[in-house]
Amino acid sequence: MGRYVKNTELHAGGYAIRVPYSPSAAGPTNPVDGLVRYNETSNKIQYYSLGAWRTFAAEGVVQLTKDTFTGNGTDRDFGPMSFSYNSGDEIRLLVFIGNVFQNPGVAFQVNGDSIRFTSTPGNAQPIVVLHGYGTTVTQN
Repeated sequence: MGRYVKNTELHAGGYAIRVPYSPSAAGPTNPVDGLVRYNETSNKIQYYSLGAWRTFAAEGVVQLTKDTFTGNGTDRDFGPMSFSYNSGDEIRLLVFIGNVFQNPGVAFQVNGDSIRFTSTPGNAQPIVVLHGYGTTVTQN
């Protein structure tokens, strides 16, 4: 009536199991949501969800980076920033002018390593750009 899977890797007193493993190209022909595997090509544990293999994020500390600029009352473009972004990636940044949060995609846009504000920041206004919130890349 039922099916049993014998895991020959789990021995008496063992505290781990071995999940199925294969290179990227050798995955199941018709994967379904909920499958888990170790991808030998990327060396990462993956799960299948919503039509794609996705990687589990590692636990650790995400490195945040801060760029600072100063408004001069004239310029709306500032850079270079520590990282480059594509247009539409504004949501990945926290931006403040004079301690006031700026609405991503409305108050500013990004293009490469530059940031452009919709309104000109005032003279001597501190501009702070915080990076690293749109990633799961961790440091140990």
